[in-house]
Amino acid sequence: MWLIGLVLLSASVLYLVLNKSQKHALIGRVKLRSCRAPTSGTPPRSLSLEKKSSTSQLSQSSYTDVLPPQRRQVLSKLISDLLYVEVNEEEVRQRILPMTADYRTSEGNRYTPTGFSVDEIKALGDFPNYSELSGVPLPQAWPKFNIDKALPRPYRPFRWAYHQTMCRFIRH
Repeated sequence: MWLIGLVLLSASVLYLVLNKSQKHALIGRVKLRSCRAPTSGTPPRSLSLEKKSSTSQLSQSSYTDVLPPQRRQVLSKLISDLLYVEVNEEEVRQRILPMTADYRTSEGNRYTPTGFSVDEIKALGDFPNYSELSGVPLPQAWPKFNIDKALPRPYRPFRWAYHQTMCRFIRH
């Protein structure tokens, strides 16, 4: 067995010595690529940053301090003993309720981004009328739908069970 391995090794070395022009091509095929070596299609980092800065000049506006439209006017419709009071957006920004804070334990004069104070949210109760608060109407029933003529979803007895995640399927 050692003899066969020694013969193959010597034949490979002899082949590489005699064909020096093909030596680099063969070694290039066998050589493992390093993760540090940049690919031929990757531009230098400095060019990428210049390109980013030129595109970011087009969109100078930052939306980090922009608030959605206030819906405070509907409070007087939902809570009868509450009067509508205009609140300036600057006051809402100064006393905004952090996203990580629990409104049940926060101060009553803190505001949500839509302009409702914590006291007003507590006064609305557990299940306020969401369509009135948000301004989004409730979905309407489709007038041509007839439940008696509706077809059920197709039954697939041999379909496998799977759970879809963000990137792959997990089969059980």
